Amino acid sequence: MPSPIQTVIIKVINECNLRCTYCFVEPSVPRKVMITETIVRQLLDELEKYSAESTIHLVWHGGEPTLAQPTFFRRMKELQAGRSIKFVNLIQTNGTLLTDSYVSVLKHLDFHIGLSLDGPESLNDRARIDKKGHGSFAKIQHAIEILRKYKMPFGVLATIAQHNINDADKLYTFCKDHGVSLKLSPLYHSGKATCNIDSLAISIDEYTVFTNQLAKLWLEDDDPVKIDPIEPLLVNVLGGSAAIGCAFSKNCHHNILAIGPTGDLYPCGMFQGFPEFSYGNILTTSLNDVVSSNVFRRMDNRSNAIAETCSPCSIREKCNGGCPFHSMVNIGFLNEKTPLCQPYKNSITTILDVISKRLHHSL
Repeated sequence: MPSPIQTVIIKVINECNLRCTYCFVEPSVPRKVMITETIVRQLLDELEKYSAESTIHLVWHGGEPTLAQPTFFRRMKELQAGRSIKFVNLIQTNGTLLTDSYVSVLKHLDFHIGLSLDGPESLNDRARIDKKGHGSFAKIQHAIEILRKYKMPFGVLATIAQHNINDADKLYTFCKDHGVSLKLSPLYHSGKATCNIDSLAISIDEYTVFTNQLAKLWLEDDDPVKIDPIEPLLVNVLGGSAAIGCAFSKNCHHNILAIGPTGDLYPCGMFQGFPEFSYGNILTTSLNDVVSSNVFRRMDNRSNAIAETCSPCSIREKCNGGCPFHSMVNIGFLNEKTPLCQPYKNSITTILDVISKRLHHSL
């Protein structure tokens, strides 16, 4: 059976040089193990054998993937050569280990860059700290300067928790000043975050205010920052076509696959550490086995349950109930819609109301 997988999240290693207060990685996962060439080759062989896609995105993730040396990524690129599938590579990094020589290699290999960063120093360094408790912003800023030097564009992935929930304007301005896109990652109640939940957790009302503020800033800007998921969700609601990403995909597990450093397969990298959601190991499990597995069917059942629960909603077919992992860890039920339903719907309503009023006044 052909596989519709379009994106594979590859956990290079679960170890990290930072100690962010909200790290979602479960304590049960192996930290020191780095993914091997054998595992990656088997993964690529399976994708080539079963994929129905001509292009697949490989997202090199962690932990911190740049704990691997540049030679590792050179070899990973070599493994992709000469295949019937085109692979597009992106590395999601905290940026603190990027050097001039490292970035030079990534540019030569045509890797795209995603930086994990929670805004300006005053926000970022409240949560994204190193082993000694020192903030990481200065090193990230240095990485940004190197990326600029090599003319390598990048996007910002910001975790939204109590440390920056009241500063939507600062986060927006930071991204605007640096000319970068912004992807929101609301706090997941997993991993280290569960130990700090009292100081990190945000309420639905707080996140609603936050996303509404971002939506208004976006509307008032003649050249606005691209904000995921607000902008792509709006485009889809208006009847256009936008790459809406995983959070609002009807069946994200149909298009996304994750693999851990030991070769274990999951619907998404977030499910690592939850063995009941493992498809098996790439060395013994084919992609054909994945799509016929009980875990795959369980994820399908979630989609069916959401379709019924959210049937009265006017944007149900655009939102599709949101992220299943978020539902599972934040409210305890996989088959429930995202707890962030209200904030996102309010943001879209706010934008549509403003657009409607502007059109009315222009007539």
